[in-house]
This record gives sequence, C-alpha cells and structure tokens, in this order.
Amino acid sequence: MKPGETFRANLAGAHWRVLVWGPCAHGNVLVVGVTSDEERLDRTCPIQPKELPGLDHESFVHYGDAKIGPASGLQRALDTNQVVPGQPVTDDILRRIVDGFSESRHARPRYDEFAHGRCACDRRSSS
Repeated sequence: MKPGETFRANLAGAHWRVLVWGPCAHGNVLVVGVTSDEERLDRTCPIQPKELPGLDHESFVHYGDAKIGPASGLQRALDTNQVVPGQPVTDDILRRIVDGFSESRHARPRYDEFAHGRCACDRRSSS
C-alpha cells in the first residue's frame, strides 16, 4: 500500500477513495473520497475523468470525509474483495490532493499534518 493508490467499495455507484499518506509508524493511513455529490462538494481540488479512470464526470476531493485508519483494515477489505483497487493517481494529482488539505476549509488540521507526512495519530479525531 502506498500513497496515490485508489479503491472503492465493491458496490454499484460507490465513490473512489485515494490513499493520501501512510502507513505511519502506528500503522495508519490517510484516505480521502472523491465525489460529485452537490451536498458534500468542496471545490478545492477538482479531478477530471482523464485523471482518475472510472470517473464519469468532473468530481472533487471531499476533504471533510477524510479518514485516518489502520492500513491492516484497508488491506483486509482489499483481500476479501469488499473494496476493489483502481488505477493510482499520478504524483501531480497526489500533490494537488495533499496541498488541498492546507487550502480546504473542510479539512481538519491533524489530517493536513498527516497528509504532509507528520503523524498525528496521538491526537483526537475532532482536531
């Protein structure tokens, strides 16, 4: 597992997710979703269909839905086909996603730190 890898739940219409950083020393990864859902739209980082195969139309990184969790859980979900892998994003797109954690008003500060390689696992998820 490495930054830039993509996956989605093995369900029709599931949104793509991008592994942004990790695993850290605690074995956790940072994952963020990509959506076009108008209610959850954060226009900080647009992603075009040509940039993420499997997208049907312009979508956006959903910084408010970012999660830090165990890499082992994600690996288990991949191994049991609960989630399916996609094409990894390019280094340029990954950099845009990471930079968006600093720019988006929806991103939690600890996730911004984690996205930039500073483990924040010892902090509460509400920060």
